[in-house]
Amino acid sequence: MTFMPHLLAGAAALALCAPAAMARELTLGLQDNEASNVYAGAQEFAAQLEELSGGELTVNLFPSSTLGDFKAMVAQVQAGELDMVITGYPDMSYVIPELNLIGAPYVARDFDHLEQIVAGPWGQKMAAKFEEQGVKLLDVWYYGTRQTTSNRAIESIDDMAGLRLRTPNVPFLIAYAENVGATPPPWPSPRCIWRFRPTRSMPRKTPCRRSRR
Repeated sequence: MTFMPHLLAGAAALALCAPAAMARELTLGLQDNEASNVYAGAQEFAAQLEELSGGELTVNLFPSSTLGDFKAMVAQVQAGELDMVITGYPDMSYVIPELNLIGAPYVARDFDHLEQIVAGPWGQKMAAKFEEQGVKLLDVWYYGTRQTTSNRAIESIDDMAGLRLRTPNVPFLIAYAENVGATPPPWPSPRCIWRFRPTRSMPRKTPCRRSRR
């Protein structure tokens, strides 16, 4: 079982480069589309911020990778061109390699254990590393558990051998697939849901979206 924390979105990462000025519109980019739980969370965040600021702070949302993929949006945050971005916590391992750990299979026993990891010394150390990259970690949301679905039964690790396992284009997930004997053709978008076709079906790893309040 792989648990999926997101920065600010559960799943997702919300980053802010500079303190918000009063009476201004903030920009928030995300890969998820308008039908996703992450987008619903972003809408609620925007509504709460506007209410708490007395209408002086509003948020303009850019879903569905409108501003580019998560790497492009993180770069925009670092450059001061975008105020905030939501992305996967372990997705940021391309700049902070230690984040591979939190998304790897079987590291967290359950949700409570995941919370302890993120809120504890290790999580605080990672937050400091974000700061070193010019990114301020605002919050971490729970996105659910990553599932492996297949067109044939998988009863043990041995059954993974020889499978073409479609994975998000994240190094540690590709390494996991290779180490269990599968062949992982990388999946460009970690948010897309592909339907199986009878003539061209293959196993895939996808996040199971859950809401937790």
